[in-house]
Amino acid sequence: MKYMNKKILFNISGIIIVVIWIVMIGLLIKRQEFSGAASDQPFENETGNIDSGLKEWKEIFLKERKVGYSISFIRPFQGGYFIQDEVFLRLNLMGLDKGIYTITQTNTDGDFILKDFAFKMKSGLVSYSISGKVEGALLMVKTGEGRDQRFSEIRLSEPPVISAGMEHLFKTRKIQVGDAFRISFFDPSTLVQKEAVLKVVDRESLNINRIKYNSFRVETQMFGNLITIWVDESGVILKEEGLMGLVMVRSSAANASLGIEGTEDYYEMAAVSVDRALPTDLDRIS
Repeated sequence: MKYMNKKILFNISGIIIVVIWIVMIGLLIKRQEFSGAASDQPFENETGNIDSGLKEWKEIFLKERKVGYSISFIRPFQGGYFIQDEVFLRLNLMGLDKGIYTITQTNTDGDFILKDFAFKMKSGLVSYSISGKVEGALLMVKTGEGRDQRFSEIRLSEPPVISAGMEHLFKTRKIQVGDAFRISFFDPSTLVQKEAVLKVVDRESLNINRIKYNSFRVETQMFGNLITIWVDESGVILKEEGLMGLVMVRSSAANASLGIEGTEDYYEMAAVSVDRALPTDLDRIS
């Protein structure tokens, strides 16, 4: 009986973490409105294709604590690309210290435009899955598995790049300070399509693990935050910061998964403090 009770509590805590994560990402996406000048151009392939398989690792930090890592893999496939993006995070959400694992697998055309995808999030014994396939102007979506499967359609405003593919866009185009590019992208965890404008704002020297890189600093507004990306001259992303306070830094297969500390309660660390007391007679806050 004690074993069964622990198992039930374990499953409930996993469900809570998965639901909280999805809702949190969804609220951030819906809160943000992207805008860009009419002169912003679509991000187009200029320098050719990625000819062979590439795998890249990043370490993930939150307020200087290492909380996870990511692995991104891309290879040519059927005239386009197969992309796989894996993320492992160890976060304390409302007192629940659990690992969160996500994997996104997608097929795109040669310009990284989405053809189909499969996304899964897992925490403990609990998992959440979504898959979809583009058919004309519609994205045919399946959520859940087995008897819990649900089917729906999403009308696309224009052919999107999947969010996992944005990692590799810079490898197919030379950029320079002053460039601004418009990208329509799709986030599989929330089934939301948005538009972002990437602006190349400066050249900077960047030090990572005692190695000095010459980089471009690229900025965009995404998920309610200023996202800053540092890209080297070959299009490899060296560092990203901004999304929910997380910082991602280029790493290696040997070091990416080492030394993960986890966090204090994530909500307390990420919460925005207020400088005055809120009225107690409000019906709602807009």
